[in-house]
Amino acid sequence: MRSEDISALQQCLTVSRQGQPRPIVQVKRLMQRHTPEEVEAYLGSVRWDYRKKLQHLFEIDPGSPQLDHLVIVVFRLSMAIKLIRERRTAKEAA
Repeated sequence: MRSEDISALQQCLTVSRQGQPRPIVQVKRLMQRHTPEEVEAYLGSVRWDYRKKLQHLFEIDPGSPQLDHLVIVVFRLSMAIKLIRERRTAKEAA
């Protein structure tokens, strides 16, 4: 992937927590060592783990403020996976 794509991907995977930007995953390192397909699979497994946490927390305390954070993380992971797929499809079409 190009550096612009990696930068956009990192933006998808950065959340603000207590006023500070915090990356969910450091994508640049992953992309240096793994293929986009492997990174996509890894992000999918991370998303699955967060979904399980979200479901468990919802069952225990549906009013927990941490639910909002987990929803945001799951959504951002989904956006990043979608971005990887779109870039790969565009690259294959070219």
